[in-house]
Amino acid sequence: MSNVVRDLTEIILKKLRPQKVFILLGARRVGKTILIGSILDRIDAPKLILNGEDINVHDMLESRSIDKYRQLIGSNKYLYIDEAQKIPDIGLKLKLMIDEIQGLTIIITGSSALDINENAGEPLTGRKFTFNLFGLSENEYKQVDKSFERKERLKERMVLGNY
Repeated sequence: MSNVVRDLTEIILKKLRPQKVFILLGARRVGKTILIGSILDRIDAPKLILNGEDINVHDMLESRSIDKYRQLIGSNKYLYIDEAQKIPDIGLKLKLMIDEIQGLTIIITGSSALDINENAGEPLTGRKFTFNLFGLSENEYKQVDKSFERKERLKERMVLGNY
């Protein structure tokens, strides 16, 4: 359903600004990565995209050194980390980056709200916006369902959920 424009898209785009961390939480397979990909496609600025499940990313972020983070980020204005909850001490690392690298906007996603809130929540107090993404809404399904199909599919979605 990558051709569905999610309701959160414009909300997130309007709030994006430097020196803030944007956290997108949601269950697995609800479309967090696709949503952020579509948002980043609309931004005409250099971006660094990392995956928190990659052990090399863990190594790159291991040392909490602002000099190393500056080298890693370079001239990028946006840092996106997918599955950020997999990175140890992610909150402290993001706080250091957002406090010390001027003009940087950070976006992270994670499927474990508990892990991200526990590891990123307190260090990022006053520095973050958190959004929750759920399965597709009926409003979003209207973009792809024909009106005569909607009623029948609604019954199915009420039983199985909007995944």
